[in-house]
Amino acid sequence: MKATTPLSLLTTISTLGGLVHSSWIDEDTPEPLRTTKSLVDGSTYHLVMSDEFNVPHRTFTDGHDPMWTALDKSDDDYSASGGGSLHFYNSTMVSTTPDGMLTIQSVLDDTTWTHLDLVKKETVSKTTHFKSGMVQSWNKFCFTGGIIEVDVILPGEPDIGGLWPAIWLLGNLGRATYEASTNNLWPWSYDKCDRKKQDSQSISACNKANHFGLNKEQGRGATEIDILELMGGDSGGKPLPATEPPIMLPYADMTLQRMLLFKALNELTSLRNSRGLLLLALYHTYFSINQQVAPGIPDNRPQSGSQPVRKVDHSHSGYATSVAQNWYDNLTVAGNTSLNPFFYGTYLGETKKGEPVTRSKKQAFQADAVGAMKQLGPEHFKTPHTFRLEWQPGRGGRLDWFTKSYKKLDENGTVFHMEGDGKGQDWEHSLHIPDFALDEAMGSKIPEEPSYVIFNTAISSTWAFPYNVPDWCPKCYDCYDPKCQCSFNPGFCNMMKTGKVALKIDSVRVYQSRDDSAHSGSPHTVGCDPVEFPTREYIKGFEYRYMRNPPFVYEDKHPLRDIKTGGGSCKVDADCGGGGIESEDVDEDWEMPGTKTMEEVLDLDSKSGGSSLREDQNPLAHVTDDEVKIQPKDRRLADNIDQSPKDEEKDDTNPLDKPPVSTEAVVNSKKDKKVLSSSNRKPKGQCVEASDVGLFGIKTESRKQCKCNEGYTGPHCLSIDKHDDKPGAEALKKKINFLFEHRANPYLTKFHIMIGGIFVGVFLAFLVVDNVTKRRK
Repeated sequence: MKATTPLSLLTTISTLGGLVHSSWIDEDTPEPLRTTKSLVDGSTYHLVMSDEFNVPHRTFTDGHDPMWTALDKSDDDYSASGGGSLHFYNSTMVSTTPDGMLTIQSVLDDTTWTHLDLVKKETVSKTTHFKSGMVQSWNKFCFTGGIIEVDVILPGEPDIGGLWPAIWLLGNLGRATYEASTNNLWPWSYDKCDRKKQDSQSISACNKANHFGLNKEQGRGATEIDILELMGGDSGGKPLPATEPPIMLPYADMTLQRMLLFKALNELTSLRNSRGLLLLALYHTYFSINQQVAPGIPDNRPQSGSQPVRKVDHSHSGYATSVAQNWYDNLTVAGNTSLNPFFYGTYLGETKKGEPVTRSKKQAFQADAVGAMKQLGPEHFKTPHTFRLEWQPGRGGRLDWFTKSYKKLDENGTVFHMEGDGKGQDWEHSLHIPDFALDEAMGSKIPEEPSYVIFNTAISSTWAFPYNVPDWCPKCYDCYDPKCQCSFNPGFCNMMKTGKVALKIDSVRVYQSRDDSAHSGSPHTVGCDPVEFPTREYIKGFEYRYMRNPPFVYEDKHPLRDIKTGGGSCKVDADCGGGGIESEDVDEDWEMPGTKTMEEVLDLDSKSGGSSLREDQNPLAHVTDDEVKIQPKDRRLADNIDQSPKDEEKDDTNPLDKPPVSTEAVVNSKKDKKVLSSSNRKPKGQCVEASDVGLFGIKTESRKQCKCNEGYTGPHCLSIDKHDDKPGAEALKKKINFLFEHRANPYLTKFHIMIGGIFVGVFLAFLVVDNVTKRRK
């Protein structure tokens, strides 16, 4: 039985309302999709957040959307080993398209700015040659525990490395790309007092009194869980070393990490691996899934490029030829998934001059990446595929990653799981990480921090770029400079010149359990400031850490701007969502901003250098000709699930490779429909006349601007007015009479005032009685 404390009781009471509260749920999410079942224990989960991205032309610049914020800043990706970011995050790269997708573009475009170099003590100019996008729900929507599903089309080409798209969760105490906020907080998930580690963990369990609303003797951190990180490229048709089953590029990394792999062949071929699984060998792409965690294992770590050594081998003379290495036990992988032998973590050492943060030698620490890599196929870059994470937080919890596959019989009648061709309707359990695996290794735990959602595409010279650049290459990264071509993978610049490279999110949905006894780990919560893991007062106390550096910071008063409600320029009501999108058609000639003309686009497949546009690079490439208008489209959704049990074919896969999965929850999904419009949708706003008022109240200029109807917000009223209306941790704590609690910032409750009044009254009564007694004498 789970222990109940006053704080946990308040958390439960406050989040019960959050679970039934619908402010974060998209009105376009179909009713059948508002519940799901755990694929591990079979229990029912209820929708707490969704965004279908059905409304076109939404913008996500700071202050435009109540749930998402697209960044406008450089990606200060510096570390002790040097930075590699080549892009500038620009909010105009993020929008929703008429086909119902959140689109994050990556384009060739220069951004130049000047800033003060603290080492040289002079103003210097910096230029990046790529623009891309990151959108995050930081300090707006957070959740702890549950199920998250994301439908995604990956950007670019599977056999061309250089893009770094990711879908991930980060604890709210750290803001992604704002390194001052994550320094010595990322990726700590450790709640024990260890004096040797105290200097390395900014918020340590050794602290007897944590300031800024934090709880005493509680270790905190900016925990990270990677749902997907893409590693694209061409491995020449050969499996990557030390991967079992064999994985090629491209792959997906699950951090827990996992990778996907493709092989470039003239014809689509397939390879059966030792587990009876079909590997698509068209390209060499993979993705990774991982959990970044600190503290990390300090000694006798696995070597990059090889699987962990689990036993000691001896020579005939008795001497050890290999020594068992320290790594996490009881990790389970299945399907076309291998433990990731190429990235076991990062050592965050003493910082150098010029880095945006400082870390002393005493504060240095090892962080681990506990994860796997999973094979990807060409269809992942053309049609939506669903990725699912089940997260049971804290002690006794677990992390489980799922993708889609289906069972087939080979010529010998043996069952294998087919993945990556876009036809999968069965959930494939890819990676399982139990909490006790982390606890036994280093005392860390499954993340329990309120976490927010991040979608982004980075471009970094340290990720999927050529690593064997010749000495004569200048190592510059401008696609329009002929001298720099040796620094890129073949075809990368031509791919970028199409202007059609984009990460596309079809939908995102978060589910949570209403029954704490039905799942392992800690209770599920919604909100960025829960009582047991508060963040709001801490962020207020260190606002500068969550704000942009000069020269970008001068327009900012706080980390986030107030959400605009109306005020966007318009001509007709439709510009303000007045007609609803059911009255809007998809323009067949519509193009994303920055698209080149047909004559300017190179055919990446043509050896003769002809000029034709790659069909699968078009934003609407997954929509057939007869589906150009906004109509119900065939999409991967989970609304029509066949709950009736089906006869299972004989499965000869190794049972040791199968994580524990509830047989009740594993079901087959039918192909279903996504409806982009709703006949019941009410108008969001209207275009009205507005006037600018000058001196003495005189109207100076008339113009038209959007005025939002109730329930909608944003400059053009295209976003649902979602918000967290629950009281924060500090307000909830003040409702509890902690008379003797040791707090860094004391506060008064009504109970404190009553007790104080009694003491004052008794003291005054004593003075009166004493005075009367003296007079009588």
